Amino acid sequence: ADDTEQDDETPPASPFDGLVASWDDERLAACLAFVREWNTNARRAGVAQALLSSILRSIPFERLKQLPGVASLVDGLLPYTERHFLRIDKLAEASFVIDYTLTEINELEGR
Repeated sequence: ADDTEQDDETPPASPFDGLVASWDDERLAACLAFVREWNTNARRAGVAQALLSSILRSIPFERLKQLPGVASLVDGLLPYTERHFLRIDKLAEASFVIDYTLTEINELEGR
């Protein structure tokens, strides 16, 4: 396998990664608070999740757990994150149903 390939467990790199790694604890905590707020709205959830992913990839766990108020931030993130992933799963499932239906229609029409 090529060294540039990513396995299924590794999230793809984000443009936020380099930026996030340079933040001090105060900026990081403030950003996590924004992520929590943005994550409550489906329109902003994609950006919130991308930024959260970069933070989790770029900042060591030991440093994250020492941030003031991080436990309450995580408690605020979890319910909405779970809802967003459930919504995405339902959309993916619906897309498979549509794909299957279109395939069957094409077969019936002899395409």
